[in-house]
Amino acid sequence: MGLRGGAFFCKAIVFVFNFVVFLGGLAILGIGIWTAIDRSYISQIIGTFTFAAAGYVLMAGGVIIVLISFLACFGALREIKCMLLTYFIILLLIFLILLASVVLAAIFKDELEGVMKETMNDTLKYNYGGNSTIDQDITLAWDEVQTRLNCCAVADSGWQTYRDSEWYKRQERIPGAIDITERKYVPPSCCVRVLIDFWNPNRGETYWNQAVCQSPQGSMPPKTKDGATNPYVFERGCYGKGYEYLIEHAWILLGMGIAVALMLLGGMISSMCLYRNIESD
Repeated sequence: MGLRGGAFFCKAIVFVFNFVVFLGGLAILGIGIWTAIDRSYISQIIGTFTFAAAGYVLMAGGVIIVLISFLACFGALREIKCMLLTYFIILLLIFLILLASVVLAAIFKDELEGVMKETMNDTLKYNYGGNSTIDQDITLAWDEVQTRLNCCAVADSGWQTYRDSEWYKRQERIPGAIDITERKYVPPSCCVRVLIDFWNPNRGETYWNQAVCQSPQGSMPPKTKDGATNPYVFERGCYGKGYEYLIEHAWILLGMGIAVALMLLGGMISSMCLYRNIESD
C-alpha cells in the first residue's frame, strides 16, 4: 500500500491530533480517579453509586481513549486501512452513545430529580444513625456532605426530617430538659462552624454554638411558623446546595463536553481523510 498526493498532510494531522487525544485521555482518567475517590460519599446518601459510577465511567473512558489513540497512530504509521476504519467506527459509536446519553438525561431530568430527593429522604430517615455497617457508612456520608456543603437535611429548613430518623429515636433525652421526651433536633454536622483563630486558619474550625444549634431553645428547628431564626444551624438543604454546586461548575462540564465532541469529530474526519488516501495494493 502507498499514499496518494496530500495524504502526508492527513497523516501528520492524525499523529498530532491523536497525541492531543492521548493527553486528553490521561486527563479524563485522572478526573475519573478523583471523582470516584473524592466524591463517592455523595453516592451513599442518594442510595445509588451515581457519582462513584461516573468516576469509574470516566476512568474506563480515559483508558479507551488512550488505547484508540494508539490504534490510530499505529494504523497511520503502518498505513493499515482496517485499523483506521476500526478507529473511525469506535469514535462514531462513542459519539452516538454520548449524544443519546445527553438526550435521555434531558428527557428524564424531572424524574431523576424526584427519585434523588425521595432516596435522600429515605436514607436520612431509615439509615442515618442506624447500627448496621451500611447505616454507619450512610451516616458518615451524610455528615461529610453537610459539613462540606454547609447544609442540613434534604430540603431548605427541612430539619423536621431528622425527627423521623433512627438517630433521633435512639438518642437519650437532653440532660436537664424539662420535657422528658426532649432530644437534640439535629446532629453536629448541621451546626455552623467558625475558625478557632481568624488569623491562623490552620488551627481549624469549631462549632459556633453547638448547644443552641442542637437544643430546642427559643425558635429552634424543626421549622416554626415564623421561619428559621436560629443562626447556629444551617438553613439550606443539601439537595439545593448540591444542585447549586453543580451549576457553579457547569462550565467545566460544558467545556469538557464540547472538547470531547470536537475530539471525536476531528478524529473521525482525520482518520477517514487518511483512509481514503491510502492506496491499496
